[in-house]
Amino acid sequence: MWPLDQYTSSSSHTYVRFYGQKIGHDATGNLQSASTIADVYEIRGFSKGVQVRKAYSTRWQSLYTTTVPLTFTTVANESNCDDSGGMWTDDDATAIGSYCICSIGQYLDASGGCAAI
Repeated sequence: MWPLDQYTSSSSHTYVRFYGQKIGHDATGNLQSASTIADVYEIRGFSKGVQVRKAYSTRWQSLYTTTVPLTFTTVANESNCDDSGGMWTDDDATAIGSYCICSIGQYLDASGGCAAI
């Protein structure tokens, strides 16, 4: 499953659903993960980029067209990932080049581990 999908409502509004992983351990200590919806945003274009609004809210945020810096990197560290409750994927690189997947409500920090948002 992709980490996001897009759909159009019956009222012709366009929405983007973002998915994340809910990571935890079962009663025997084995790592478990399940895909779940993390957030839903309405999205619309405007002359300088796009605007997004979290579902069931009224505040629009403008995202302006830009370029991504070439120096963007993130450290991957299996021990820090495991110790912080993340899921180390071994062979499957994520889109940002690391191998640690963090649970919903967390992000991959500079140490290569998962931290609370």
